Amino acid sequence: MSKELMLNKLINHCANGSESEFARILEVSPQTITNWKSRKTLNKEIVYTKCLGVSGDWLLSDGKREMLKSKESEKSNLENKVPQVVTVNPHQEDNIVLVPVKAQAGYLEGYDDPTFIEELPTYNLPGIRNGIFRMFQVNGFSMYPTLQNNSYVVGQFVENWLTDIKDNRIYVVVTHKHGLIVKRALNQIKKYEIYIVNLTIETILIFLFFPKI
Repeated sequence: MSKELMLNKLINHCANGSESEFARILEVSPQTITNWKSRKTLNKEIVYTKCLGVSGDWLLSDGKREMLKSKESEKSNLENKVPQVVTVNPHQEDNIVLVPVKAQAGYLEGYDDPTFIEELPTYNLPGIRNGIFRMFQVNGFSMYPTLQNNSYVVGQFVENWLTDIKDNRIYVVVTHKHGLIVKRALNQIKKYEIYIVNLTIETILIFLFFPKI
């Protein structure tokens, strides 16, 4: 399938045919969508992260597979999976694994895959110990001016979502439907599961953002 046809299908599915609404959902300028159409291209990473229900297999296969995720492939809400892979430096100190934008789609499935994690760059920062930490690259302007596009954030894995997610704190949230997002949270788990800027999302991992880093 051509990129032009894929883009038209995405605009119809995600934004009811509105290019301006599609640009808003993707957090890009309308001119970006115009450029994609004229050049017959698209940014698969951005689309996978922002477009609900779109299958990564469809994007990677250039439209040769099913466009939408099947109901069987969607996980139940609030799985609260724990990252099992921890890397250390030669001094046996915990490394902080960096997940750049280009690797974020793969992180949704590979967060507990040693082979995938070992291929990611790692860093060691003073004062960051005794926990599971990840560094993520911010994609987009939804948290501007608090966070700039392409800036980096460090987060500690949150294990107990019921008590440890605090209102109006910033969290890195790894979800099945929305990919990886950085948002302020309202903890409404008991009543509504969890709200991230008015969205109930299928979540697998949550990291607390460290603003002092």
